[in-house]
Amino acid sequence: MNNGNAPSAWTVINEYSKTIIAVAAGFLALTVTFCGQLLHPFSRGYPLWSLLACWILLVLVIASSLLSAAFLSNYLRNKGNPNLCIFFCNVAFFALFLAALFFLIFAISAVRIKNRLTGPSEAVTKSLSFVERNDPLKSVDWWLTSLEWNETKKQWDLTFQSETPAKAGTISRVTSLSFDSAKKEIVNYKGP
Repeated sequence: MNNGNAPSAWTVINEYSKTIIAVAAGFLALTVTFCGQLLHPFSRGYPLWSLLACWILLVLVIASSLLSAAFLSNYLRNKGNPNLCIFFCNVAFFALFLAALFFLIFAISAVRIKNRLTGPSEAVTKSLSFVERNDPLKSVDWWLTSLEWNETKKQWDLTFQSETPAKAGTISRVTSLSFDSAKKEIVNYKGP
């Protein structure tokens, strides 16, 4: 119980070190545990360096906090150098700040990559695959006849054409569809 006296600086440093260790270890455990969910949807263009830097800094936070507690114990028992204890407390504080900053960079980049709109090549590839799967005549060749960007709806409007040999000549067919760039899915399919 506190009798109205302020706690000693060494008690504050000891409690601070314990708190920093708990925060850093918890943050490290959470990010490592859920790293599969953090990384899975984004295989390309992902800033893994920022996540790795965050983890390295969190390990540094834990190590410097443990060193701070060790030097505090050494100072209180043997009258060692108290400056080392304070130095490692400061290292832990700044490393935790930098780890949070790197994780923030990682998170913002992940959201930006996830929300990135689909480009024309991906829209054509996925749309052509969809048309070929849904073609009742299983035409050999489909080709792209038009590709337009609809800024209002944020989607690609595509038209494909096919000619299929038949007994009485060739059957020419046209398929139109839209590819939602944000949802990355086919909408408004009008085909054979």
